[in-house]
Amino acid sequence: MSPMPRFTLLAVGLAAAAAAAAGRAPEEYELATVLLMRHGEKTKASGNGLSAEGLARAQYIAQCIGHDGLTHATPLGPVRAIIASATRDGKSHRTRDTVRPLAEARGLVMDDAVDKKDFAGLVRHTRGALAADGAVVISWQHEELPSLLSDLAPDLHLDGSFADWPKHCDAAAWPEPKHLKGGKCYDLVWRLTMHRRVGEHAGAWTATGVEALHMGFGGAASSPCAEGFSPLPPPDARPRLREPDLSDGWDGASASRLMLAKAAWLVAAGGGQ
Repeated sequence: MSPMPRFTLLAVGLAAAAAAAAGRAPEEYELATVLLMRHGEKTKASGNGLSAEGLARAQYIAQCIGHDGLTHATPLGPVRAIIASATRDGKSHRTRDTVRPLAEARGLVMDDAVDKKDFAGLVRHTRGALAADGAVVISWQHEELPSLLSDLAPDLHLDGSFADWPKHCDAAAWPEPKHLKGGKCYDLVWRLTMHRRVGEHAGAWTATGVEALHMGFGGAASSPCAEGFSPLPPPDARPRLREPDLSDGWDGASASRLMLAKAAWLVAAGGGQ
């Protein structure tokens, strides 16, 4: 049998310590990530499809997160499912076009059965696709992404930066061209960290935290994978994180909250140790 992934081991270890502090049997937790992204660039000339820049971005996404390696956007494990909004008759198919190269690179069948306004349907499909130590990529229309985030993470207290999709979010290496149509924020990714209890008292997937990242697209399909899409350094090159103190005096609820905070901290640090 293969060893348990280190992220699951961390969650299990901290949950076990929390349970011991409360005199309960240990509980096990799984972790996963969800990436929310807008479709690629469009111009007046590109009609319902992607512009040349959008097609290049789609290839860049596949290059940077279409493999088994860990990245800052996928620190728990590789992409295991891809969801794009359904194409209405005669309307845009940009969400599918953006992640089609990624689906091909990962050997996955894209789920494109959910209408862009069916938020409850997307939540069901996402929760059904989540797998421990893996990522689900969601490609959607930008104006719907704040509502999707709220429905996927109803228990999170989201700050104002997640209330609307920004109008601009250029990558560090490449400003969006002025000839693009509409809002020019294409490089942003919202990364949700999810957890669920497993075992005898198994629970549903619940959001632990959310962070805004950049894809780091440099304007070409072959651009170096940068910013949020850059690969994680090897474990021995990552900063060490102090283990939390679960000494006497913590009750079960406090220790459980601390475990989830540590999990979110670990993801934000890009893997930790």
